[in-house]
Amino acid sequence: MIFLARTKYTSFPYIQKYITSCLTFYSRYISFTAPHPFLENTQLLMMNNPTIKTAIVAFGAAGKFMHAPFLKVLPQYYDIIAVLERHKEESKELFPNAKIVRSMDELLAIEELELVIITTPNDTHFPYAKQSLLAGKHVVVDKPFTITSADAFELIELSKQANKVISVFQNRRYVSDFLTIKRLLHNKLLGDIHEYEAHYDRYRPEAKPNAWREEPEPAAAFCMILVRT
Repeated sequence: MIFLARTKYTSFPYIQKYITSCLTFYSRYISFTAPHPFLENTQLLMMNNPTIKTAIVAFGAAGKFMHAPFLKVLPQYYDIIAVLERHKEESKELFPNAKIVRSMDELLAIEELELVIITTPNDTHFPYAKQSLLAGKHVVVDKPFTITSADAFELIELSKQANKVISVFQNRRYVSDFLTIKRLLHNKLLGDIHEYEAHYDRYRPEAKPNAWREEPEPAAAFCMILVRT
């Protein structure tokens, strides 16, 4: 049997629709029962502080739609104290009390900062995560984690040495359609499934100007972003 699922992103209203499901991801950072690599360190962090002092690095599509909405509705756990935006101040609408900074150096100079969430282009994940760990911060990196496995192993080892947590954000595992399919398979409502195919259907033959994801560079390869699911 082939089960075919078709799903579409329809901008921010769709993001709002599945926020409830996606909240599981960030709420696991503070859950005392959920098995998550962030758990033990976060428990210790929460014992000393009512909220985790958090910063978002970049406020493009990933920062604005995949991270900020979930953090916004969990103020009892995450206090967004800073957002790195190179030129704009769009994050002020969601986080009016957060400080706008223009560089990683300025961001990491904030002494009270505890958690850095990196939502920048792929080729910056490794240097920004490394810089954050060396500054003594916990780190969440948007997918893909790094461009090479060597970089990934270096960050993992560095996090151990610094006694800080580094984790990879994977929102797809907690989106409502994924959870629905998982539940259907588990309950065998469709019998024994032998093949599953899912689509994100879109077609644009021409390259989008100034889109880093479509540049002919290994770090920008769009398949790197899709294959991680």
